[in-house]
Amino acid sequence: IARYLSQQPFGDNGQFEFVLDEGTVIVEGVFPTLNNPLAIIGVAEKGYMSVEYRISMPPGHSSMPAAPTAIGILARAVDKLESTPQPSQFGRGPELGLLHGITPYLNFPLRLVLSNIWLFGPIIESMLSRKPATDAFQRTTTAVTLISGGEKENVLPTSASATVNHRTHTADSCQKILENNRRIINDDRLVPQIKTCSEPSPISPYGKHIYAYRILEQTIRQTFERDRQPIIVAPGLMLAATDSRSYTNLTKNLYRYSPFVYGDDDYGRLHGDNERIRHSDMQRGLNFYFHLIVNNQLESISEKKLN
Repeated sequence: IARYLSQQPFGDNGQFEFVLDEGTVIVEGVFPTLNNPLAIIGVAEKGYMSVEYRISMPPGHSSMPAAPTAIGILARAVDKLESTPQPSQFGRGPELGLLHGITPYLNFPLRLVLSNIWLFGPIIESMLSRKPATDAFQRTTTAVTLISGGEKENVLPTSASATVNHRTHTADSCQKILENNRRIINDDRLVPQIKTCSEPSPISPYGKHIYAYRILEQTIRQTFERDRQPIIVAPGLMLAATDSRSYTNLTKNLYRYSPFVYGDDDYGRLHGDNERIRHSDMQRGLNFYFHLIVNNQLESISEKKLN
């Protein structure tokens, strides 16, 4: 689709006004003392990198084991990677826009801290790191997702391998993460092979002065605003990969947003057992896309009249 669209003439300069893909959602109960629902518009998305680490060792019989085995060496490396997070990139990505958006709705101590990020930056980093759902906004994540080794229970393994999946922060790159891993593992017997490398996306412009962002914010409020509990709309980082990366040549205004509500207990069901969506959320999601199309048409007509 992206290839076809890139060959078609659109607008005055062949560019889309904006592209909206699936992405970040409305969250509840994720940030401490924040009682309002928070709609996060993904103005950038993390990169995607998978690295296989493999070690080869001489064969042998389990009755006369040489220590450590290939599996033992690999296990130590896996433990190091899981217990040593990638460096925090707090303040170098769209997470600042997210924190500025929620600050007025927090209790006084947190408002004080977030209003003075220049002073309390290390404290904020520590607070974000307490939950995987918030820590992922400020750093490249590490997840060991595949592992293999050994062929028979009485034979020493001649090789063992593990695949590590990283979701790369916008301030990082595949090469930087590979170098960080080398320092963390500190064992040249493990040979890395990059299986997949997709760098983080650029950060799209955001704010009320940006037409596309303004339309999205307006439509979110129109669809999800509740009586006596205003919804917060703020820019943020999409933690997973979307198809929007295929459309970077069509517009600089790429946004990722899914019009559904997630509670703190919903994250454990993503790609897991009992993954689901509420019936009411499905209806509001349909309403969102309907109003987005209508609002975009009305805004375009108004701007043409003004010009």
